[in-house]
Amino acid sequence: MNDGKSFQDIQTLVIELITRISNNGFKSEKENVSSTIIELQDFIASNLYDTATERKEVEADIKTLLKMRKEYKSLRNLNILSFTIVPLSFAVATFIFLMIVSDVRMGYSKEQIDQSIRVMIVNNSDLTTLDFALKNPRIDNPSRTTKFERYPDNVNLNDVLMSLKAEHYTQTNPETQFLNKLNAIIIEHNEVDPFSKLLNHQKDLFDNVRFKAKGSYNDIDDDINKIAQELYSKNKLVDEYLDKSNLSFWVSVFGLVIALLTTLVQFIATRKNKYVLQKL
Repeated sequence: MNDGKSFQDIQTLVIELITRISNNGFKSEKENVSSTIIELQDFIASNLYDTATERKEVEADIKTLLKMRKEYKSLRNLNILSFTIVPLSFAVATFIFLMIVSDVRMGYSKEQIDQSIRVMIVNNSDLTTLDFALKNPRIDNPSRTTKFERYPDNVNLNDVLMSLKAEHYTQTNPETQFLNKLNAIIIEHNEVDPFSKLLNHQKDLFDNVRFKAKGSYNDIDDDINKIAQELYSKNKLVDEYLDKSNLSFWVSVFGLVIALLTTLVQFIATRKNKYVLQKL
């Protein structure tokens, strides 16, 4: 037998390396693993074997160590993937999905509603029919629209009429006849139902004040309308906050799903670590 490490020394190194890796759960320092493998490779290169059988045994041990090193790298990459990339990608995709779903839905666009009301005004429709048509639109081919392309669900007729008026004044050559009809309907609507933009119970309170004031109502008319407009603005803010709270709820739900999936991936990775250790 040549000078140098004996076969028993090599076996000691192999056992030491396997024990070190097993105890640390594949978290051994890379330099320690590499240095021990290099010692084994140098030993083979120096031909320090008593028999061919010993040579095969040592080569088998080295192949086992190399396999363990490969498994370690594979598991490390899996852990990095499961702990960072997968949850982050899923979170981004979920957020985008929620934003799209919460904003887009089937319905009628402002353009479709405005066109329908415009045609009815041209055909001399009365105020009651216009209000009914707004609440029960009879328009073919509803489309997917965003909140910027459609009216709110509780939009009132006065807002639609004012939108038509504002749009009409942006035209280069406005139609005078249509504008006169539109102004007449707006005036009639403000006289008959000035509080239509409020919620039903709020509208009932203001109508009750208007009824009890009777002849003296004209003295407080402007102040009452200002109060009603302020209350209407507050109602719109509340609706916006409710929409945001609904979105936050679904974000929280999907966040919980992400946490569960991440835990599941970590559990699978841990089980695979134990399986590799037992196999080796």
